[in-house]
Amino acid sequence: MAQKCPSGALHFERKDGKDNEKPDEVNSIEIQKNGPLYARGDIKITDMDGNILFRDTRLALCRCGASKNKPFCDNSHLEINFLSDEGMENEYANDPSDNGNEPLTIKLRPNGPIFLEGQFEIRGSENTLIFTGNKAKLCRCGASNIKPFCDGTHRTINFQTG
Repeated sequence: MAQKCPSGALHFERKDGKDNEKPDEVNSIEIQKNGPLYARGDIKITDMDGNILFRDTRLALCRCGASKNKPFCDNSHLEINFLSDEGMENEYANDPSDNGNEPLTIKLRPNGPIFLEGQFEIRGSENTLIFTGNKAKLCRCGASNIKPFCDGTHRTINFQTG
């Protein structure tokens, strides 16, 4: 049951000596309509200097810009009635390059977007493949006109992450 928890809030530790939860074979970001980004796989969150801030196999990232626990979702999207654009399917698809099973690195830029590095795929709320590749910038201010991708709007609205 814990492995089905999309946010990573539930975990388990085996007491029988067998391996704990293994990451999904494919690193993925699943866009929740009017909600967060669910990330699954071998995931590490770093600052722009590469210092690891968090590592896990499942997590929920804020994309409305209102979370008080950034970069994680705290369900603030429900309070502010966040609306996301749908229909981006395949508009940004690119040719994937196979980097094996390297971790998905989520780099956080202060007051800016989420930088993704490493082999991953992005899926829409209907499990439709939107993007596959090894680099992307995702909006986390909630105001991009090309959600889930960043268009630089965070600068014009003076988005603050902390």
